[in-house]
Amino acid sequence: MGLFSFLLVLFLLAGGCKAQSQGSVLEAFEAELTGIIDEVSPSVVTIFAVQEVEFNPFEGFDLPFRFPIEPFKRERRSLGSGVIVKHERGKLYILTNNHVVEDAKLITVRLDKHTEKRARVVGKDPKTDIAVLEISAEGIEGIPDRIARLGDSDKVRVGQIVIAIGNPYGLERTVTVGVVSALSRSIGITQYENYIQTDAAINPGNSGGPLINIKGEVIGINTAIVASGQGLGFAIPINLARWVMEQILEHGRVVR
Repeated sequence: MGLFSFLLVLFLLAGGCKAQSQGSVLEAFEAELTGIIDEVSPSVVTIFAVQEVEFNPFEGFDLPFRFPIEPFKRERRSLGSGVIVKHERGKLYILTNNHVVEDAKLITVRLDKHTEKRARVVGKDPKTDIAVLEISAEGIEGIPDRIARLGDSDKVRVGQIVIAIGNPYGLERTVTVGVVSALSRSIGITQYENYIQTDAAINPGNSGGPLINIKGEVIGINTAIVASGQGLGFAIPINLARWVMEQILEHGRVVR
């Protein structure tokens, strides 16, 4: 159910009330929604990653002979999202997806149009598709407002309203709204799967961004979509992402 459908339900529920009361319900919902977005948006960052990949210009050709040539190397650039979740000892720590920064030789994090920082991968876990990045907090203004609050994904229920914030196609801090469509989904892309399914629009570039509840708490890290379907987005539960982060910060890797 998208935002329009939700608003329609509100109107139906308020059907016995006066038009002024209906307007008050919607205005209150709108004010709450925009307040949540204003609170959480500063914690959402854009991640630019540069990978070096090998390229063989003759690959795929059925040639009668082979050239004694080494594959060329070229740069591949990728774009994703992340969310700042911790400030400690002059560093900011960011949760994102492993596939956003995998094999990157250079990672840049944009906090806003005036602030970019070089990032370091503290650790990553391909089995859950979680990575933790670190940037220097030096020169960054309003740090307390940039730290997202983490919720409890064990308390998430189907039908809850959720908000996704990210950078689809480079459109920074794009907001979409929907509901939790299902829990404990498995779609066969990582070893450990227990996804939150949502119909909030998630597009390329949203990967690594937060899925938020109406309390303004992060309940998931957006990670995947089903390309052949609409309204099928998936997020890693924040309790799993938080456990992976704690393992990485303590041990440098996930100890299972």
